[in-house]
Amino acid sequence: MNPIGPFKLRELRALDWFQQGYAACSPECGIGKFNSPFDGQEILAFIGTWCGDCHEQLPPFVRILEEVGFPLERLSIYALDRGKSFGEGPFAKSGAELLKRWGIHRLPTLIFLRDGEELGRIVESPQSPDGKLHEDMRRIWSTQ
Repeated sequence: MNPIGPFKLRELRALDWFQQGYAACSPECGIGKFNSPFDGQEILAFIGTWCGDCHEQLPPFVRILEEVGFPLERLSIYALDRGKSFGEGPFAKSGAELLKRWGIHRLPTLIFLRDGEELGRIVESPQSPDGKLHEDMRRIWSTQ
């Protein structure tokens, strides 16, 4: 069964594919700590526990967040079904509004916010020339 709706990081860490991916990824060399204390920042992560791109990107994403000292309590994870919706459950209506507000069409979509305003996003896979997730994250954080 694939969970749908708001999802806690501890629940993500409990999934076999996440544990395997996390154990296999080494900390991204060179990203280090950022001078920013991440004041007013949060990250919205729209994922599918069934999604191959999510399986590939989420373990290193969490590893990088830990490495840079991002406060993980400001990471909000939302698990979607295969139709990229929140299904018919209790979160369906407010979840649909959330998806519309943020224009979610592909997974994973990782949205970086500061004081509620979008700084940038990573959709499906890194877009940096070398295909490194930490480079996309560095680019987004350097725009603050």
